[in-house]
Amino acid sequence: MTPIVSYMVAFWIAHSPAPVMAMHAKNGESPDDVRARFELEADALEQVVFDPAEPAVSSRGKAYDAFFLGVIAWEETNMRADVERGDCGKPGNPLGDCDSGNASGLWQLHLGRSGAVLEPGGGFTLLRTMPPAWQAAHAGQAVTHLDVVASRTVSVRAALHFYRQAGGCGPWSTCRWANAIARGWWASHPFH
Repeated sequence: MTPIVSYMVAFWIAHSPAPVMAMHAKNGESPDDVRARFELEADALEQVVFDPAEPAVSSRGKAYDAFFLGVIAWEETNMRADVERGDCGKPGNPLGDCDSGNASGLWQLHLGRSGAVLEPGGGFTLLRTMPPAWQAAHAGQAVTHLDVVASRTVSVRAALHFYRQAGGCGPWSTCRWANAIARGWWASHPFH
């Protein structure tokens, strides 16, 4: 495990009190399963955020960007497996509704029905906001809900582009709270 992966997994485990672990158990996950999934998530964060084609967002650098995105995912969803799979909001799932079925993945991204085109090294464009000719020309490039729930790296890349376009926080209602948590953890647990 690389240092940033270990750092993120340590944060997520430290923020998994008994009620959160009970929620993961409702998803059929043992504590070992949860830790293994956290490691896979952190690997995906590292792979995408440290991609040379992806510029850093914050002045703290790419390690902080990866960590902050991990905190956002934690604050949005408690890293729930059902959310990652796209099962939240489905009948019979008592754990949550993914913003009435409008949000995708651990970052609860609102991609719209037709998805978003991720701009290289930049932000994103929601397909539905563009003229029909542009939509038709770019439809095959759009990241959709199905893409986000099928691939950890696609999910992370979409979240990174949303974060970048917002100038460092993103569209999340939890951002102010997550920012305070991330800065506090980063200061009290220096990453080297």
